Formats: sequence, structure tokens, C-alpha cells
Amino acid sequence: MSGTSLDGLDICTVRFGDNGSWEILDFDCQAYSDAWKHRLSGGRALSGLELTRLQVEFGRFQAEAVKERMNLTGIRPDAIAAHGHTIFHQPRQGFSLQIGDGETMTAILGLPVVTNFRMQDIALGGQGAPLVPAGEIALFPEYDVFLNLGGFANIHVKGAFACDVTVCNMALNHLAGTVGLEYDADGKLASAGLPNTSLLEDLNTLSFFQQKPPKSLGAEWFSAAFLPVLQAYEHIPLEDRMRSVILHIVLQLEKLLGAQRSKILVTGGGALNQFLLHEFRQRLPNVEFIVPDKVLLEGKEALIFAWLGYRRLLGLENTRHELTGASRSVSSGSVHGGISRI
Repeated sequence: MSGTSLDGLDICTVRFGDNGSWEILDFDCQAYSDAWKHRLSGGRALSGLELTRLQVEFGRFQAEAVKERMNLTGIRPDAIAAHGHTIFHQPRQGFSLQIGDGETMTAILGLPVVTNFRMQDIALGGQGAPLVPAGEIALFPEYDVFLNLGGFANIHVKGAFACDVTVCNMALNHLAGTVGLEYDADGKLASAGLPNTSLLEDLNTLSFFQQKPPKSLGAEWFSAAFLPVLQAYEHIPLEDRMRSVILHIVLQLEKLLGAQRSKILVTGGGALNQFLLHEFRQRLPNVEFIVPDKVLLEGKEALIFAWLGYRRLLGLENTRHELTGASRSVSSGSVHGGISRI
């Protein structure tokens, strides 16, 4: 799993039981080098030839990372589910691209590899997202609401809807980067600022926030719509811009949740931002925000993509069309390397 925040490659080893049980056997996030961060963040500007090369080389990088983890743990899995790294996500145009060549991976690893989880849903009229809610329903029956705070914030309210909320770490990390930081640890910079009313209004009135679910975002939207608003306010203190983004995230979540009482499982790197969590709790007193242990906090999406791959190899549905907007649910994903032992 590789997210838009570019923190690293998540490698999660999971055992699934026939009775619906599951167990995380191992989890690790392999941090990206500066070179890989540069290559992945610049993927949208590449030529077709250069992007094809990156697709293959990132597949090789993923396979070697998995092989290294297998050697370290002594675990040889039955198959690999590889979400890859999103370069384009434009479901309204009929496409989404997650790079990481599956044929390269299966050649190196000698294991079946499932990739390309989103396109079949898009071809059926869906957003190709969110895919994680299908796994949340199956693996976490004790929760009714799920909030993931990654490069984007996304929410799943069981039985109601699932969608991207807004940008999250992608914006906060971008602002931290302007002063040479990878991220704002614990939200300390943001906590020292004051919300800027004009900036907040300009962010909240972007057209995406007037749409109803199902809806999803890609890095292109951040560059084309969100980032120009931030850049228009470079004259105000950095702390004020960060505080405004934090409040924007909180307000958009509040808008989607309403006044209902909820118990929310919060995961993703943004759940480590103590100030963001503090603001959620202050603004939404009826909501209980549950932050799990570090492995589940950081590894839940990789765990669920393992489940999606597992279901694909069994030929079972792994999407929820009522949440993505597709005409029907399917067993989505491209299988490379033939039949697994599953």
C-alpha cells in the first residue's frame, strides 16, 4: 500500500480464516527515500514512456521490499495484494491509475499478485472509491463509523454513505514543508495559529464540498483546486494557514456527520496529530473518537487491501456498489501469476 502522503510503503501480512477471522502477523512501513518521493510525486507530469518505466520500476521496488520482509519474518504468503501508488484518479473521466506492475512483481516473487482494484468499479459507473468500506464492514463489525486520516480524509458511515471528506496530510505536510519539516509533529505549529476567516471560507466553498456522496478526490484536485487557495494566502503566518486547514477538515467532517452520536474508529497517520484530534473532540462532543494501537492505526488500509485481494482470489465480491456509485458490486482486481494456494 502506498498513500498520497508519500510516507512510505506499507507491508502488511495477514492470515484469514474460513470463518471470517483474521490476524495481522506482521506490519512495517518502509520509508521512501527522497529520490522515490520525488519520482512518485512527479508521476503526473511524465511522458507515456517515462510513466511506463516508472510503472515497471515501482513494481520491482515493491517486490524487492516484500521479498526483504519475507526473508526477515520467515513468512511466505499465498499471494500478494498490491494497491500500488495512485498517479491519476479521475473517475468522471473513466479512469484511475495505480502504478506498480503486477507482472514484474509476480516474476520476482513467484507468487500470484492482485493489482488494479479500482478500474472495474469505474467502468461500471462508480468512483472506484471508496473500496475500504467493504472490508470495514466485514472485519470491524463493532464500529458504525470509520475515519481515515491519510493524504486525504475519508469517512464511512455504515448503512449510509462513504466518501472522501477533504484533503488532510497532503495539505498539512505541504505547509510544513515550506519551513523544511516533513510534517507538523502533534500539530504544534497549527495549535499556535489562529483561523483566518477568509481562507477558511475560500476552502469551504470549493465546488467539491457542495457535492453529495459518493464522491472522491485525487492528488490532481489538490494541485488544481486546493493548493492555489493556500498559495493565495502566503502573506499570512504559516501557523494561521495550518490552523485554518485543521478547522476546515473538522468543519467538513461535522457537515457530513451532523449532530448524530457516533463511535468512530480513527486510523491513518493523521490520527497521530494530537491537535487535530483535540479539535475534532472539541467541535464534535457527541462523537467518541477511538484511536487503536499503532499497528492497526497505520496498517488498517493495507490490511483491508489484503482482504480485497483475498476475496478476489476466491472470486467473491469485494466492492459495495451502493457506496461507490457503480451499477453493481464485483470481485475487482487484476490477477497476475495464475492460481494461488488459497
